[in-house]
Order: sequence, then structure tokens, then C-alpha cells
Amino acid sequence: IRIKKAWSAGLGDDSEFLRLALQPVSDGGRVFAAAHDGKVSAFDAVTGKRLWRTKTKLQLSGGPTTDGEVVVLGSSNGEVVALSAADGTQKWQRTTLGYVTSSPALGPDGTLYAGSFDGTMYALDSADGSVKWKLQTGDHIYASPALVEEDGQLQQIIIGSTDGLLYSVDPDGNV
Repeated sequence: IRIKKAWSAGLGDDSEFLRLALQPVSDGGRVFAAAHDGKVSAFDAVTGKRLWRTKTKLQLSGGPTTDGEVVVLGSSNGEVVALSAADGTQKWQRTTLGYVTSSPALGPDGTLYAGSFDGTMYALDSADGSVKWKLQTGDHIYASPALVEEDGQLQQIIIGSTDGLLYSVDPDGNV
């Protein structure tokens, strides 16, 4: 089998820190990717042509995730930031009490679930960043939550914490 590279693109500056949670994500036609230095880019998935590039003032550490309308990322500054998927302009920014090291998850109703090093799972409205609910766990949250859906409806949010527990939460934030 012979593999041919379709395209490649630079994202940002090099870092001495490994940011494992900054993986690319696609909405089908576009690929969104970020660098630790705050740069976020959108590319045509087939050609690799850069569609837009924006520079946040954040040290990015988690994400991106997208629903095709917004691109959401977390930062080691404790921020969750949402950008327009169309042009990269910032839509909103929300402060948590700890850094966000994993990709936030987007539910089918537009709710964004972001875990933070402060041990809190934040449920945010993806349109404006307002807090719908918060759940405090017993320790840090490093990983993305798992969303359990049935027939297109969110049933549970599963959250892992470094306290050694899994938390199963309904869409209203009840354990």
C-alpha cells in the first residue's frame, strides 16, 4: 500500500509543552485545528486551503470541538472560548476556576459540556456561553465527557474525575 500525503499546514509556534488534547476536528467539509499559542485555523478538508485563521490571547490546551456553527476550545488560563465556524470571530468567552485540558463536548440541543481542573463540569449554552448548570466532582477533570444519546436525545453525561469516580448526570445536571 502506498500512502500519498494530500496536504499539510502549519498551525502555530512550537512549544516545549505537549498539548495532547489539541486534536483536529471536522464538520465534514472543514477541518478546524488549534495550536497552544492561541492560533486557530479552518481548512478545506479536501484541498487543505486555509479558510481563516484567528489568534486568541489564550494558551490553548483542549479542543477544538464543533457543531458546524461554533468552534469551542479550552485554555490553560481557565477559559472556554467559542469562535464562529464561518470566519473565526470570537462569539464568547467563559472563565472557569481551572485549566481546561480536554475537548468540550457538544450535545444535540447545543449545550456545551466542559470539564475543568477545578473539578467542575460546566454545562454552557453554546450560543452565548451562559452557565446552565455546574457539577462539582471530588477532584480534577482531565478528560472529555461521554454523551449518551438515544434517538437523538441526550440521556446522560458521563464524567470521569481523578477522585476515581465516574459521575452519571442527566441533561439537567442531576446526579
